[in-house]
Amino acid sequence: MLLAAVTFIPLIVVLSYLEKGTALSFGITAVVLAALGTAFYIPTKKYRGVKFSKGDSALVVFLMWIFAVFLCVPPFMADGGLDFSQAVFESTSAWTTTGFTVINAESTPNSLLFYRSFIQYVGGIGIVLILLFILPPSSSTSLYNAELHTDKILPNIKKTIKSILIIYISYLVIGSIALWISGMSFFDAVNHTMAALATGGFSTKNNSIGYYNNPAIEGVLIVLMIAGSINFALQFLLFTGKFRRFLSTSEFKFLPLLILISFPLLAYGGLLSVYGDAGYASRVAIFELVSAFSTTGFTMTSYSNWPAFAIYIIIALMIIGGHTGSTAGGVKHVRIVIALKSFYWQITKHFKPERQVENYYINTYSGKYYLTDKNISWNNTFILLYLFVVFLGALIISAFGYDLRSSLFESASLLGNVGISIGIITPSVHPFILWLGSVMMLLGRLEFLVAFIGLNQIYKDISYRIRFMLMKKKEREENSSSEKISSKLKIKLPSNIIR
Repeated sequence: MLLAAVTFIPLIVVLSYLEKGTALSFGITAVVLAALGTAFYIPTKKYRGVKFSKGDSALVVFLMWIFAVFLCVPPFMADGGLDFSQAVFESTSAWTTTGFTVINAESTPNSLLFYRSFIQYVGGIGIVLILLFILPPSSSTSLYNAELHTDKILPNIKKTIKSILIIYISYLVIGSIALWISGMSFFDAVNHTMAALATGGFSTKNNSIGYYNNPAIEGVLIVLMIAGSINFALQFLLFTGKFRRFLSTSEFKFLPLLILISFPLLAYGGLLSVYGDAGYASRVAIFELVSAFSTTGFTMTSYSNWPAFAIYIIIALMIIGGHTGSTAGGVKHVRIVIALKSFYWQITKHFKPERQVENYYINTYSGKYYLTDKNISWNNTFILLYLFVVFLGALIISAFGYDLRSSLFESASLLGNVGISIGIITPSVHPFILWLGSVMMLLGRLEFLVAFIGLNQIYKDISYRIRFMLMKKKEREENSSSEKISSKLKIKLPSNIIR
């Protein structure tokens, strides 16, 4: 029913631009989804008090994303002229806020462009967060945690989500007005604001932000991209005047440090030789590096003439990503902070007395968070798993004839939900790469764990069902055998003996 609303809203754009050709696909899709939602809701509404286990919650979240991707495919095929593989890729890119596209934006109906951007906006805040307004309180906490949102702004989950939505919608209004004033059309302003806040990167122009060549637009988008990449719990501190706590958090401290290190390296070590002008090189560098680490994917230039050094900086930033509890992808700043600190702790431990007790912690929204060896081990394991999948994806892509550097760039962009392409992802790319990309984007959005737990729950459920059926079959065979024996002996055995 939520997906029906997401599909119905673009009809407003259809009416505004008199795009009668797209009205049918959106209308039919919305009606079918609403009917399916109602058909599922009526017989199951009596189960609203059911509590979800960890595995159940992960499975629900995992299936929600799968259903969202596939059920929103029809308009992309009907109005975008895409085949099924391309449409699934486009839908996955939209829902996971990645921004890769196989559509020619400037020849696509406005209603479909809005549909993509609106899906990104909803996907950025998370399907589960919105559905928690509908779902019973008993399942709220487990589903909230299943999407890897660990910071509770307020004690009540639904009040937490309400606060996040208020911040998110406020940014949409302010950002749209700011971009409109800066020189975009109102339609473009709304679309780019939704994409920037969702750190998605879908543009209404084929050349993305480079089409406008407007420093004011670039400045507004930089602010919006950073806003989308900052933990919403930290933003709540900012809006409630708790500036000291906001500034003391480990994630926020890492953000300016990342910019201060990467900016001069990219601008003067990588791009000055390309553009020849320090001012323009700095302008390109700051926009591209913010787009990369926020995992938004807007670009104002082509990477075709960039040196390898600059390309690898962008790859590193895409892998690092943004904050936890934000719309950004990537490894996330807090994991990088923990990895760097654990490296420092391990080195310095050898220079301290053996009996000295150390308390390892990071500063979070709720204060000091003390880390155990288990926390640190899982954190570093996640980073290694993430890097392994990036390199595995790059090797698979390179098997189709692309060089390893370009394949690594595209793989990091896919798994990090960034959407910046170096030229591999095009409408003519092999369908296998599109399906591989769809899987990687979904894994990146769910950060592996939800997908793994959800798939494990499917395996457990199927295994249990098979064992149950085999047990019942065995019981029937034993009962049948007992009855045959009793009939041959012409003795009527009591039912409990037969059992």
